[in-house]
Amino acid sequence: MTPQPPDPVLTDRARRALERARDEQRRLGHPRVAAEHVLLGLLGDRRGLSGVVMRELGGKEADLADRALAELRQGAPDSLIGEDAVLGAAQRWAETLKQVSVGTEHLLLALIGGGGAAARWLAEAGVHEAEARATTERLFQTVRRRSGEVEPPSA
Repeated sequence: MTPQPPDPVLTDRARRALERARDEQRRLGHPRVAAEHVLLGLLGDRRGLSGVVMRELGGKEADLADRALAELRQGAPDSLIGEDAVLGAAQRWAETLKQVSVGTEHLLLALIGGGGAAARWLAEAGVHEAEARATTERLFQTVRRRSGEVEPPSA
């Protein structure tokens, strides 16, 4: 039997976003949490880094939330991208960006690259992977500078 990778360590905001996603999934009577529910969960927190990234890229969170909710009210998403797949992709993003925990920004990047309706809605709102990654990295550098963390000089 192959060992399972450890569960990702989530920031408080990421954990709350996933709780909101699960609440929406149950409220709507859908059989499982899909990427589209996770998007709704992210959109419920304007102060998380995912919200900052979306706003910097011109994504209108209220419009995205309205669209996602309207689509989800019509029935369960046919997305093959479930919560576990989103979490796995978010964990890979955290590792790629050298972060110790999965935050809302990693969930957003996972959704953008995951395909399905959530990715399409984000793309139509102007939130694309390359720009979202660059914005996330820039915001991380800003936080490091403000916290006084010293980065090693480039070789």
